[in-house]
This record gives sequence, structure tokens and C-alpha cells, in this order.
Amino acid sequence: MLVESCPHLAMVKKYNLSMGKVGSATEEHPVMTFVPDASSTPFPPYDSPIEHPFEQAADMHFRRFKEPFPDPFEPALVGIDTTIDVELTKWNCVYKQRKLKLKYTVASIVIEDATLSRNTAPGFIKRFAGDEFIFFIEESLWDKANDVLYVRGYNESFADLALVRSFAIYAAHPENDGWSSVMQTGSVQMSNKFGFLRSTVEGFVKESYAKTSTKALAYLKVRLVEERAEAEVATNMP
Repeated sequence: MLVESCPHLAMVKKYNLSMGKVGSATEEHPVMTFVPDASSTPFPPYDSPIEHPFEQAADMHFRRFKEPFPDPFEPALVGIDTTIDVELTKWNCVYKQRKLKLKYTVASIVIEDATLSRNTAPGFIKRFAGDEFIFFIEESLWDKANDVLYVRGYNESFADLALVRSFAIYAAHPENDGWSSVMQTGSVQMSNKFGFLRSTVEGFVKESYAKTSTKALAYLKVRLVEERAEAEVATNMP
């Protein structure tokens, strides 16, 4: 069937999704993919278990930062605007796009599960940017029929200097019932504007990504534990 004659497939194309199969699915459905640009440097993928059911972990991804902002974990975050929120009803999927706004006085480049902090950035990075705020774009596809959440993002600000792309897949844990897992990866594409400092900046970005993505995932797990404890207290109240 031609995309032009099928509104469902037209939406898949519009949001840069693909058709494929995951898990035990027998029919094709929307999937979100990540292919690093040939000129970028990929980050090694890694998997992490989450000792909570998939739906709770996926839902917490969108509520990780406590409101009203700022969340003590990320004091630079001043707002999250949902710019697109559509249901792909044919496949029981939800596509969402969010825009994260951060104060540049604390952060310079934000990626989905990592923050490149201006306070820890070398001086040669700080001098290349002077905006008051920075923005990060996040896309997600929640495939509720197959229990998969895809998340990909990139920094909108300073992308001409360093474009950091991130990608994550939340899914049910393959071995432990009641658990979920997340696979994370990404890439960085550096500008030649850094000159002979390019490799140094790239190394800093890669190191920062690894450290802060781990920290952010740990915070998601903390939030899940907090909500479970609150639910248990509410249940046991007379």
C-alpha cells in the first residue's frame, strides 16, 4: 500500500519512524531506529536491568524530574514542553516530542540521559557559547502493544559545535518477570571549529556522557523506589 494512500503510514513517515517487528510480533508495526552518521563517533551501547515492571519504568521516564521545577537532581532544568503528542491507534502506539529548556549558567549541552555541565566543562568549551538557555529535543515512541519504549534525542543548541545524539530502548527484561531493562547508546559529531582541540573536546563529551547517563539512570531507579514506598504506605494506612 502506498504511503500517500494510507494515513497511518503517512504518520509513520512524518515522524521519521520505520516499520518492523520486535519480540513475538507477527505483523509489522512502527519502530524507532538509531543509525549514527558516518562522520560521527558512536558511544558503546550498554544494557542495564531495572527491578521494576516495564510499564512503571516507561512511565517514570516521562516523570523522572520532579515538578515544580527545578528538580534538585537537575537544578538547571527550568521547563519541559510537550510539542507533539499523537496516538497511532492502528498499532496502539504513542509518539511524543518534548523540548527541554535549561539555564546555560549551569548546563551547556543536554542529551537524553546525560548532561554536559558548564560548571565542569573545560574553559575552551565555555568560550564557544553565550546563550542564556539551551534546548534539547526528545522524541519517543511508546509501543504499548509490544511493551517497548524508544527514546531518541539531540541537542538543538550548539549543534553546529557538537551534535550529541542519544538513543534508548526500554523493554521487559528477557529473563526476570516483573523487571525491565534499558539499552542506551548514542554518538557525537564534532565541528572543525574546535581546531586542534577537537579530539580533546570529543573525549570530554564521551566521558561526560558515560558518567552522567549512569547517574541519570540511577535517579530513575530511585524515583521508582520512592513511588513504590509511597504506594505501600498509602495501602497500609487505616
